[in-house]
Amino acid sequence: MIKERYIRVEPAMKKWLAQKFGISVRAVGDALNYKTQSGTAKAIRATALQKGGRVYVPEDFGKNFERAAQNHTNS
Repeated sequence: MIKERYIRVEPAMKKWLAQKFGISVRAVGDALNYKTQSGTAKAIRATALQKGGRVYVPEDFGKNFERAAQNHTNS
């Protein structure tokens, strides 16, 4: 499965976020990978971005999306 987007932070930042929000590091990872959409997950993403995290969109996702759109319009 290709990730559509994710927020990248250093491992120490994941640990800090887990402590700040009182959750596991895995739950922080799920939030940063947009696997969860709860209020807490949204707050984690916002905090991560404020603290220097970066949003990444894999290049392949954009190419696959364009290809799918072209195939749809050619149908």
